[in-house]
Amino acid sequence: MTLPNEIPQQQIVQISLSAGGIPKRAVAEAIVTTSGIVGDSWAHPDIHGGPNQALLLITSEGIDELIAQGFALFYGALGENLTTRGIDRRQMRVGQRYRAGEVFFELTKRRAPCATLNVYPGIQAAIYDSQVEAGDPTSPRWGLSGFYARVLKGNGGPSSRSPKTSRSVAGFLGRPRWSCALSRQLEAEKAG
Repeated sequence: MTLPNEIPQQQIVQISLSAGGIPKRAVAEAIVTTSGIVGDSWAHPDIHGGPNQALLLITSEGIDELIAQGFALFYGALGENLTTRGIDRRQMRVGQRYRAGEVFFELTKRRAPCATLNVYPGIQAAIYDSQVEAGDPTSPRWGLSGFYARVLKGNGGPSSRSPKTSRSVAGFLGRPRWSCALSRQLEAEKAG
């Protein structure tokens, strides 16, 4: 059954977290609050994290492009929390809102790669250039470094409480955890 606003080609293929730094490792499910994914941390919290950088999204297509260029990567290797499929990285913009199950999040900024990524020699030049830094989405590297997002509504914990929204992924609203298997649908939400 197809529901209104359902976009079946957009999905989360992996949820990842770590105790700090990279790589982040896959988990089957996660609790998401406005602070990010419970159990996830950063090696440099003075630079990473916080409410406007609670999540990092990178597309699987982008990672696959980098693998094809010879980088020994895997989903989670670049420190992303959400590896997505079906979202065109070239169309991603700050301010766009998305929903996965009951979790709502908004892109807040492009990720500028840091020295931590130097464990993959040459990766910084492959994912970020002066056009990306200037905010030019015509760069062939646009979106390869990922986008940070703030969580507008999580799925558990005291900092995620907000009124329930209408169902658009049947049977998912109200579940206490965010599951990769249950949140395969990633739906674009119009800012509004």
